[in-house]
Amino acid sequence: MVWSPDFVPPAASRFEAPVFDFQELENLWYGLEEIGKPSYDYQWHNHAWDWTLEDLPNGVWSFVEITSGDELKREGQEMWHCVASYAARCASGYSSIVSVRHNGRRRITIEITPRTKQIVQARGPYNREADAEEQRVMSQWMATIVAPDTSSP
Repeated sequence: MVWSPDFVPPAASRFEAPVFDFQELENLWYGLEEIGKPSYDYQWHNHAWDWTLEDLPNGVWSFVEITSGDELKREGQEMWHCVASYAARCASGYSSIVSVRHNGRRRITIEITPRTKQIVQARGPYNREADAEEQRVMSQWMATIVAPDTSSP
């Protein structure tokens, strides 16, 4: 069937809104890995990747590793992207998510693979790409905290 503006679903008329189970919709949106357990109930261990950089006179940058589905949900809501759907990936150890804030304001969300210590993606509000300043600070964080070069004496 092809959608048209005149289409009326069988269970509803033009004057009746369909009835939705919003908890079910939220569970579908944020993903269910175990029957009956919403992804925002998950918690996992961090990798000790939290970091603060006083980048004077530009302000303070904070890197905060997210360790629960509830925190992912909040990050996704405030940044307007789908990071909340990554809870199962984080709980299984496949991914790690870090919230980057500048002077307390969320700027970007980073997905990193803990095993390889590689950044998979870094997204700002509405999935925008990281700007030059954010990339500079991310590089400092990677070199200092995540994957420091230990080959030097």
